[in-house]
Amino acid sequence: MRNLNRRLAPQAIEELVTRYKAGDSTPALARDYGIAKSALLQLLHNERVTLRKQAITPRDPKRAARLYESELSITVIVEQVGYSYSTVRKSLHESGVAMRPRGARGNNRDGSFAKSLELARAPVAVMILTAHEGRARPTST
Repeated sequence: MRNLNRRLAPQAIEELVTRYKAGDSTPALARDYGIAKSALLQLLHNERVTLRKQAITPRDPKRAARLYESELSITVIVEQVGYSYSTVRKSLHESGVAMRPRGARGNNRDGSFAKSLELARAPVAVMILTAHEGRARPTST
C-alpha cells in the first residue's frame, strides 16, 4: 500500500474517493488511475470508505459476449472488463452465450490451433483474425 500512496498524490486519492462516493465503478476508477482493482479496493478500505456491492453495468455483458465470441478466454476478458471470473462467466451464461469447454480456446479438432502455432513461428507469416471464421490464417506481406 505504501507504493500506491507514493504513486498517487494525496489530491488524486481524495479525488478517487470522491468519485467512488459519487458512484463511479471500481473498474473505471482502476483504469483511470492506472492501478489494479484490488489495490483500489485496499486504498478505499484504508481511507475508511464504505464499499458498495458492484453490480455489472448494462453494457459490460454485451461487451463480454462480443469478446468471448471473438474467441478470447474468460481470463483475458476479466482483465479487460475489470470484473471477477465468476461474474463474467455468470454474465455470459445469463446472456445466452454458448460456452466453450474450459481450456478449449483455439484447440479445435481440425488442428487449427496447431496450425496457428506453426504459422506464428513462420518468419514471414502475418497472422490476421478473420471475423467470419474466428481463425488465424497467413497473408503475404
